[in-house]
Amino acid sequence: MRRSGKERLFVWGGSWGTELGTYLCFRYPEHIAGYVGSGQLVNGVLNEELSYDFAMDEAKKAGDTKAVSTLERIGRPVDGCYREGFKGMMAQRRIMKKYGGHSMNKGTYWTDTALPLLRSREFSFTDKLGLALGYKRCLTYMWPTTSKCDFPRECTRFAMPYYIFQGAHDNNTPSALVQAYYDAIEAPDKDLIWFEHSAHGPLREEPETYKRLLREKLLQWI
Repeated sequence: MRRSGKERLFVWGGSWGTELGTYLCFRYPEHIAGYVGSGQLVNGVLNEELSYDFAMDEAKKAGDTKAVSTLERIGRPVDGCYREGFKGMMAQRRIMKKYGGHSMNKGTYWTDTALPLLRSREFSFTDKLGLALGYKRCLTYMWPTTSKCDFPRECTRFAMPYYIFQGAHDNNTPSALVQAYYDAIEAPDKDLIWFEHSAHGPLREEPETYKRLLREKLLQWI
């Protein structure tokens, strides 16, 4: 706020950023003008159970015995955590991605995450290096805590507009959990906008529609 000369800022969160952003809005509302979340996290334990079940069901339907064996080895998550920790979670995520739970084009971490980051002009070389080195460390140490969030129980009343831009086919942060949470939210204004041709990343998968709706929602509060 000091750098921008503004008294209030908008918060945008994606995936884990929705957990951070929702807690920020709930706990420190005085300088937040509004919130937009995509890949909205709702309940960490249920999130992992549904995401795992999606990967297992799709692998079985496809006759993908290798993926089924991998999922059986790491086991269904307990309290949001996998038997092999970070390694187990990444194994599940790779299979979930393979069957379209992360992006409709069934991309990989390289195509969906690493390559766009490397091409980005908004991050310095040091930023990119820090992300590469810190990714595993952060998830390893923070996951047992971040996976315990339960927003329907903890955070339903907000002092600012609260908007969710959600991919209808998201099985990374499963969309099946979003509607009930949205219905419980109390805020000066709220909206749940579904992106029917997107999974976990509607900003990437439907960029023009996303940016148009983002402007419409936020500019009215400036």
